[in-house]
Amino acid sequence: MKTLNSWITLGIVALLLTALAAGAFAYDPNWRRSDADNYSFTGLNERYLWGGTTWIDNDYWDSNEGVDCSGYVTKVWAIPNYTATTQDDGHPYNTSHYYYGTCPYSIFVDRNVGGYMTAWVYQQAEGGPSDHMGLFVYQNGDGTWACREAKGSAYGVVVTNKSISTLISYNYKRCDRKDWGAAVADIILDNTSGSFSASASWLTGTSSTDKYGTNYRYRSTAATSDQAVWTPNITASGSWTVYAWWPAGTNRSSYSAYLVYYSGGSTNIYVNQQINGGKWNTLTTQTFGTGTGYPTKKSCWATTGFVVMADAVKWHKN
Repeated sequence: MKTLNSWITLGIVALLLTALAAGAFAYDPNWRRSDADNYSFTGLNERYLWGGTTWIDNDYWDSNEGVDCSGYVTKVWAIPNYTATTQDDGHPYNTSHYYYGTCPYSIFVDRNVGGYMTAWVYQQAEGGPSDHMGLFVYQNGDGTWACREAKGSAYGVVVTNKSISTLISYNYKRCDRKDWGAAVADIILDNTSGSFSASASWLTGTSSTDKYGTNYRYRSTAATSDQAVWTPNITASGSWTVYAWWPAGTNRSSYSAYLVYYSGGSTNIYVNQQINGGKWNTLTTQTFGTGTGYPTKKSCWATTGFVVMADAVKWHKN
């Protein structure tokens, strides 16, 4: 026979479990479009299964995985809550919920254009296509939109190109997640920033027209360790892409090194500063923690007779 204390203990445990369950299944208004983009990418090349809600990120059609079009969008949007790719979430919403506006976590937006990580959805019409939906990713040069979708049992989850005019002919609607978290701002450090440092051997130049900002720093190449350093304050942990900007010229080094620090290590990236000036050039994508422990450094150690440029560096949260 249970004592009063045991009943009280059981009641407390039940309340705690209820609270934990409520927290685990809470809608997350901080889920960002970039989070959805990264999540949707893991599903590419996986198996389609009608009514399915799971996939194994191995680019192989395993027998114990599969996701359909609405299951894919729902998981990517993390509604009503985030679930792992291999976790069956019960398929809470289908194309009808999105098309008729009965999903409480989605809204309708202007259907005449696309939009990053918004969804297109259409319902079967007489002589028309079957019920289907997918995600806009980016617009191509010809005006079509690259999309990700769980296309069908013969295709799996793939990238396709969609014409807005064709979607309109299907009487499609465009939906968006009801809430998105704010995007993390890019971190841009010019050579004039207080978070940039370099020795007096790095001279200041202004003559190049493709510089970032009002000036840049440059140094003659030499077999010596004299690095220009940009030190960002990383504001959110996770995947970041690092870019560099330099003014190009024929007297620049064609094998100029950047050293990028990230969580767990660092990597050297060699660039040709004789070309690709006046724009952001990708150096690397890595995982970062928060804080100021992840500088990017510019080395002058290269074949003598040239100069290396230290202008600006950008960190973009993926």
